[in-house]
Amino acid sequence: MELVKDIVYGTENPGKQILDLYLPDGNTSNVLIYFHGGGLESGDKSTDLPDNFGMLADLCKIVVSSDYRMYPDAVFSDFIEDSAAAVFRNSSITLVKYRPFFQ
Repeated sequence: MELVKDIVYGTENPGKQILDLYLPDGNTSNVLIYFHGGGLESGDKSTDLPDNFGMLADLCKIVVSSDYRMYPDAVFSDFIEDSAAAVFRNSSITLVKYRPFFQ
């Protein structure tokens, strides 16, 4: 399993718009994207379940664990935009970059 930490996916607040990739040793098309809890006010991508992410990667799953902007520094639509950016705009590009010939 390979862990790639703190990949920036946004430009509004690069310190909060980051994700970690847990990559299995083999090729896979299985991806789990995880957003930590905390009521949009607290929490961190590395404090909830990182040991389980490594276990999932060992089972040939790619795990994406993402941070996002939180209240009070962010407003309602910011949370949604960060989630979309982490999932759609950058995760697939990031996966190809860190796992060429992603299958």
